[in-house]
Amino acid sequence: MRWWHDINIWVKRGGAALLTAALVGGGYLWLEQHSPEHRLSEACSGMLPVSDVLDMTGDDFELTSGTFDVSSEVTEPAGLATNCKIGSLWIDIETTAGAHSPYGTYTFQRRDDVLPVPLGSGWSGFIVAEDEDGGLDASVLLDCPNWPARKGSGILVTTQARYSTDRVGLARVATATAQRTAERTGCDATPGTRIDRVDPAPPPPDTSVAAEFPKGTCTGLTSHKAFRETAAATAPVEYCVLEGGLALQAEYGPFAGGRDGTYGGRSRPAGNARDMAWASARCRGALGTGMYWAETTGNADREPAKKLLDAAELKDLRRFARDSAARHGCSAPTAP
Repeated sequence: MRWWHDINIWVKRGGAALLTAALVGGGYLWLEQHSPEHRLSEACSGMLPVSDVLDMTGDDFELTSGTFDVSSEVTEPAGLATNCKIGSLWIDIETTAGAHSPYGTYTFQRRDDVLPVPLGSGWSGFIVAEDEDGGLDASVLLDCPNWPARKGSGILVTTQARYSTDRVGLARVATATAQRTAERTGCDATPGTRIDRVDPAPPPPDTSVAAEFPKGTCTGLTSHKAFRETAAATAPVEYCVLEGGLALQAEYGPFAGGRDGTYGGRSRPAGNARDMAWASARCRGALGTGMYWAETTGNADREPAKKLLDAAELKDLRRFARDSAARHGCSAPTAP
């Protein structure tokens, strides 16, 4: 067996060391390519902040990743839109123009449950704690001044963490993902700073108490004395819930576009109808149109009327819209 004789000669002349090095080196390469860090670095088109994601998930997880189209009217940059699932963590990254479903399954849309809390730290975003058993959602909207609407206007990151109560961790995942996406896609964004804390959510409806001097999104409103509010910041969705089941809501960018029609299904930029009162403003970049709504919540205790708001409540909606628009750098709202 001449071939076996040749191998023996090669091994005796130092081939064994070379063979061992090749096997060991190949093993390291295999391990590196299959490590949690390497797998995450390639998921979601390479847009993920690996260390922040690992802080949320640990290093033992199932991973799926893929891409999708946002709209036939948007030619998004390479790598967008993309989504991935890392264990119980879900991440969607898309452009703000043409976004599929920015609200997702957010529970605050019931308007009598939890409310969105602004992320702060210079970010246009919010977080929602779904229930006491754990479960968080967070969204970040990042304006890209060099992207026209046909290229997407901006970046929208939506995250969901089931069975988690780590609000700061999820806020960091969402914001760092947005920043990394901007860097990789050529978006000239101005990101916020790293998040160290997130404000607590307002109490649920059955524990809210009367107060005379609101300091957040309800600042300056006088038609009702009891309210639930969050900090006045620059979140793309804001709420001020007044007693009696009346909710004032501000929406920007893809969140304002979630309703059919130019003005949320209404033909006019402002109005005061039986079921809803609204105002609107023009905003820059990814913020698009600002919409300001007054609607009743699921636990509303109000008598039917030809118009939803009385004179004092209508004044409050105008104040709410004016202050929110000013914080977001929008035009003065067209008011009802």
